[in-house]
Amino acid sequence: MRLSASPFGRRWGRYGGVLRDVSAAALAASTIAALMERTGVDPDEIDDVLLGQCYPNGEATAIGRVAALDAGLPVETPGLQLDRRCGSGLQAVLNAAMQVQTGVSDVVIAGGVESMSQVEFYATGLRWGVRAPAIELHDRLARGTRHRGR
Repeated sequence: MRLSASPFGRRWGRYGGVLRDVSAAALAASTIAALMERTGVDPDEIDDVLLGQCYPNGEATAIGRVAALDAGLPVETPGLQLDRRCGSGLQAVLNAAMQVQTGVSDVVIAGGVESMSQVEFYATGLRWGVRAPAIELHDRLARGTRHRGR
């Protein structure tokens, strides 16, 4: 038996695989909904939802909040998104642990979510009237790798 580096196996978790059309928000919301169902925790007891994500889009900023609402948690439940590149999910868990340890929160959902297949292309300058021949689309995955930290 050959093991894959992907936690979901070569078919499911890979870039451009069968989950390529599922947004990160939908992945997170379905996971939170399943967590709530399996644990039986009262949704009103969730104090916060912290999710790490490196490539958020304009439709699901603060993905912890979006996923919480999409999962059916009360509108009073806060949530946030944080980015520490490959350590984002772990940082979310560390932050959640600190919130509980310091007494700020009692119950926090924390983890990471990403859909590299859903990372968009973008253009800069459009807000101020760039003409069509000057419009250039950038791939956030490729450009972000080249320009990070400068």
